[in-house]
Amino acid sequence: MASVEEFNIPFNLFSTNSEGLIKPDFEVSENAIKIVLPIFEKNADLTEDEIVIYKLLSKTILKPISEVAPYAPFGKSKTTKLLKEMSQKGVITVEGKGKGTKYIIS
Repeated sequence: MASVEEFNIPFNLFSTNSEGLIKPDFEVSENAIKIVLPIFEKNADLTEDEIVIYKLLSKTILKPISEVAPYAPFGKSKTTKLLKEMSQKGVITVEGKGKGTKYIIS
């Protein structure tokens, strides 16, 4: 199966803007590319602080709090609280417990 990269589609055309949180889905078949664009909600049910944390996370790499908190404009305890709230909303997935806890965008 071909990939989108093989067709030289400029991904910046489909990148999220500062208000959008969800990237488009690409379905590539032998003779077509289907691009499913998300509907952008201004806040996607996230607070301003949660959006700050969301932008520090990844959809492909699990990140521990030690890779998130130093870049957040608030302390580690508030960052941890926000991550927990985002997990309850289903926006992120939490893997592990204690010092091994890592976060990834759902």
